Amino acid sequence: MSCLADRATAGTVEYIAFACFLEWGLIHVAGFLMMMPAAIKGQFKEIVAISLSKLPASVQWKEYEALQEEGTGIQDNQKGVPVFATRQHMQLAICIGGAGVSSIVAGVITTWYPSRYMWWVAFPAFILDFGYWLVADLIDAGNPIAEVQTYIISFAMIVCSIKTWECYGETMAMWELAYMLFFPILLVFVGAIVKVLYLTGIWECPLRFGDTTTQATSFTELA
Repeated sequence: MSCLADRATAGTVEYIAFACFLEWGLIHVAGFLMMMPAAIKGQFKEIVAISLSKLPASVQWKEYEALQEEGTGIQDNQKGVPVFATRQHMQLAICIGGAGVSSIVAGVITTWYPSRYMWWVAFPAFILDFGYWLVADLIDAGNPIAEVQTYIISFAMIVCSIKTWECYGETMAMWELAYMLFFPILLVFVGAIVKVLYLTGIWECPLRFGDTTTQATSFTELA
C-alpha cells in the first residue's frame, strides 16, 4: 500500500477498497433517494420494503397493506399508519445518504490522500451497515445484494485500518489498530456464521411464506 510519500501510485488492494467504498456509497445514496419520498408521503409499507425486502412476499405483509389502506402517516384520521410515524424515517433516509457520501469520501482518501483519521471518515458507513445487519440480516429478511454490502464495507474498513497503521503507525498505539480491525472482522465472522445457520436450516427465517403455520424455530427462540 502507498503512503504519503508515493500517494499517486495506489496499489491493487487500495483500488479494490476504493471500489468497495464507492459501490457501498452509491447503493446507499440510492437508498436515500428511494426512502425519502416514501417517508415524506407517509407510506410506511414502502419504507419497510426497502430494508426488509423479503417481507412483501411473506404472509405478514398483509398486515402492512391493511394498515396503510386505512391511512398513511400524513393523514390525521386516527386510523392506519399513525400520523407523523414516518417522519423518523426521513431522518433515517438522511443518515443513509450521509453515510453513503461518507463512504465515497473515505474511499478517495484511503486510496489517494491518506489521512490519520481516514478510518473515522468511513466509520459512519460501517456503523450504519451494522445497524442494518441487526435489523434485516439477523432475521434473514434481506436480499443477497443487501447482505453482501456488509462484507463489502467490512473489507474496505479492514484495508483502511491497515493503511492507517502503515502510514501513521509511529503515532499510533497498538490498541488503536486492534480497535480498528476488531469491529469489521467481528462483523464478517458473525455475519458468516448467522448466514450458514440459515442456509443449513439450523435457524429458520421468522417470516412466513405461504399459508403455513408459524415456523417452529427462529433465531429468537434459539437466543
